[in-house]
Amino acid sequence: MTARTLLQILMQHANKFLLLVSLFCYAAPLVAPEKFWIAGFLSLAIPVCMASHVIFLLVGLMLRQLRIVAYPVLGLLAAFPYWQATFALNLPNDMPPDFELLSYNVRLFNAYDRAEHSLQAKAIVQWVMRDSSDIKCLQEYYQLDSSTLFNIPKRMGKRAGYNYYFSPCCTNDLGGWMGLAIYSRFPIINKGVIDLKGPYRYGAIFADIVIKKDTVRVYNVHLQSMSINEHALFQNSGDAEKIKQISKDVFRRLRMGFKQRSLQIEIIMQHIANSPYRVLLCGDLNDIPYSYTYYRLKQVLGNAFEKAAAGFGFTYNGKLFFLRIDNQFYSKGLEATYLHTIRQVDYSDHFPLKGGYRILSR
Repeated sequence: MTARTLLQILMQHANKFLLLVSLFCYAAPLVAPEKFWIAGFLSLAIPVCMASHVIFLLVGLMLRQLRIVAYPVLGLLAAFPYWQATFALNLPNDMPPDFELLSYNVRLFNAYDRAEHSLQAKAIVQWVMRDSSDIKCLQEYYQLDSSTLFNIPKRMGKRAGYNYYFSPCCTNDLGGWMGLAIYSRFPIINKGVIDLKGPYRYGAIFADIVIKKDTVRVYNVHLQSMSINEHALFQNSGDAEKIKQISKDVFRRLRMGFKQRSLQIEIIMQHIANSPYRVLLCGDLNDIPYSYTYYRLKQVLGNAFEKAAAGFGFTYNGKLFFLRIDNQFYSKGLEATYLHTIRQVDYSDHFPLKGGYRILSR
């Protein structure tokens, strides 16, 4: 047996094994981690499976072996929905939008350092004010009425023309209020908080906004964060015990996050099902495009990235730069004309998302 023949046999068996593992991983986003938490970890392996199939396909083509090529081709075809969620390639839509929506995790407007007049704090507040979007949904929002910089309702209302807003905030140790906020140039006729229960209850709000002759229900969500210390994750430490502790902590946080978000999204989905209006949901999902959370939303809503964006659309501004965890979803009766990830605005650990939408006739 020649070395080439041995390599071909090994490649064929490796491809069979990879295809089998991939099918299990591809099915994982259909399973609620709250019921089977291992599914959350299997979904994390989806991009690895996809990349492996590409490598095996190239190797098979180099060896000119159709039997080897067939397996990665099947694996890549089975992953088609995940390719759509990974890379968008949409042509520009020339139709003008009826309204624009901004979604942005503002990281408390960088107020955590207690330096009200810091350049970063001023820059992010001023950028949010100057952005021209008709509706602005902010996560990790911060408000301090006694401050000239962080009195956001006053600045947004009188100076920027956003006369309608909803922000049911909670107190924090910075002396102000924090949570979620929806600002609108259009009238808000109804609003509310969705109780997500558990330790992270106030991660979803909604506002019914009258746009021309139609009403759109806008959801702003910030689902359970895993609060993983990415700096500790990337430390080059030779301490085996410390690495073991960090690994255990990351595993525990991931498992808790998978389970909590699967519970939270079911509460939100039930609320959406009862909406009398067209729906637009945006925010920080804290979940990747291969998760149960993402595909549960996709069962009833379109994803603006997949329908109207171009490129990878990574939204996280940190060491884990390849994450797309911020999204905009919309229901039938709406059409996304574009979605831009504004990467030059790097004041927060998230990049803002700006989408344009048309209201379709009934």
